[in-house]
Amino acid sequence: MNNKLRKEEYSVAAGFLKTSFANNRADLATRFTDFTPTYEADFAAKIAQVASLEQGITLTNEQKTATAELYNAAKELNAELNYLGFYFKKANLDKKLITSLKKELSKNNIEGANQKITGIVQFITDQQALLETKGMASTFPADLAQTRDVLQAKNELQNQKMNTLKVLHNANKGIYKELYDYISTIAEAGKIKYKGTVLADQYTISKIIDRMRSSNQGGSTPTT
Repeated sequence: MNNKLRKEEYSVAAGFLKTSFANNRADLATRFTDFTPTYEADFAAKIAQVASLEQGITLTNEQKTATAELYNAAKELNAELNYLGFYFKKANLDKKLITSLKKELSKNNIEGANQKITGIVQFITDQQALLETKGMASTFPADLAQTRDVLQAKNELQNQKMNTLKVLHNANKGIYKELYDYISTIAEAGKIKYKGTVLADQYTISKIIDRMRSSNQGGSTPTT
């Protein structure tokens, strides 16, 4: 079990802690005088602020979808190139161009793959008459060029989602840290105050994570 809070879990974990803190704040304040009603209100306000930023979760899912679609397209092209390799072999043509492209696709190096696709399209266009006698469809060069354009578009979309997500997290880094400071401070105080009692679990971050994730089995998101 990963007991490190992810940024997208901060507001949820804080919500769990907020309930316990509201119940025990006055008691905790007898030993931790900073825990005033104002502190409690500020904690709640910070939770609300971070919750409003949780669009990042949706963005993360969009980025994962874009990446999956891109890599699936690359995998499909890699399989399609096996046919082209067969035609090259029958025509006694060097398969080095195909092998090199398949290697880039296997590494999901889309930029490098697209450069090599352009070279292959030019080559099979020049050798089209010969390759068609070995079984290659007349539309193969055009289809391959179209696939290259699809890969390029999907790659640009993936990069756009990744860049937007990075900007979102960087822009809000300070706000996430402010909330985590509340979480860690309250959790540490609660563990000290209630050590050896059942209440201690409510202030133990690893226990909070266990409760939070067991109550939400809809799937996890990438660590940020």
